[in-house]
Amino acid sequence: MTFLEYLNLWLDGLPGTDMKARTISDYRNETRRYIRPHLGDVNLTKLTPLHLERLYRTLMAEGGMNGRPLSPKTVLRVHRVIRKAIGDAERKGIVQRNVARLADKPSTSQLDTERPAWTPDELRAFLAAAEDHELFPLFRLGALTGMRRGELCGLRWDDLDLTGRTLRVRQTLAMINGTPKVESPKSRRSRRTIDIDYETVEILRSHRRRQLEAAEVVGEGWQKSGHDFTTVIGTPHHPDNVSKRFTALVRTLDVSYLTLHGLRHTHATHLLAMGKNPRMVSERLGHADVAFTLQTYGHVLPGHQREAAEAAAGLVDEG
Repeated sequence: MTFLEYLNLWLDGLPGTDMKARTISDYRNETRRYIRPHLGDVNLTKLTPLHLERLYRTLMAEGGMNGRPLSPKTVLRVHRVIRKAIGDAERKGIVQRNVARLADKPSTSQLDTERPAWTPDELRAFLAAAEDHELFPLFRLGALTGMRRGELCGLRWDDLDLTGRTLRVRQTLAMINGTPKVESPKSRRSRRTIDIDYETVEILRSHRRRQLEAAEVVGEGWQKSGHDFTTVIGTPHHPDNVSKRFTALVRTLDVSYLTLHGLRHTHATHLLAMGKNPRMVSERLGHADVAFTLQTYGHVLPGHQREAAEAAAGLVDEG
């Protein structure tokens, strides 16, 4: 059996497990784009760590679009797919060992952990320019909560408590093979409650009134999806379209380029730069743990070690 034949059988067996449909879709795409062209014809039982290391080097050098280098983060994702697939083969006795565990993979130190973010002035300029945009309430909520794109598109009015100024993240609108599909949140920590500021609550109230008026105008053609952010017929917005419209607006402004996901990084960066508790920021973003938050955004707190050094010296010197 070739490695590709095994991967296809393995991928076909993943639906029905506890693995999310989006993850399976990502595995298929990474297999098709990065693994099949280089290792598809290799016999599964003859696959070695050297095969994998050669693959990773090739991808890092020319695995991207038009032969450009592929990012270490993407290559690491490819490695994880291979490790998972061969690990299952080892567990079932198809191969004697998981060669992916023995291969040298891209180091996490090679990953660029700094996330692009807007300054407060840039965010202020963007929100001012977006006030008349149809998606302004979604953009504002994303900028002031750090929610993921799928969480914003999947948000329902039943998830909002405007009186208590909170919302609950209970589902996400994920892209599965190019089609939006409602899924449960990314992880247990992603299922969370987020406090909302007063101004954003008022914007959402106004948005709700406009949506109800639009539903009356459309009449029987209105789709009662229950989502906060909908098209003119009541269906939830396609996540890719939301991203495209965000990007189109950004390109008209005198601000640094940022993707929609960059609003999430901007929110985290601003909170940490103001000295807010990293644990609170981690919970607000739905990160797996606070260590990931600090690893990702620690660069925005360059002066904190100096403050800690002075404080520690003060305890000794004053004593």
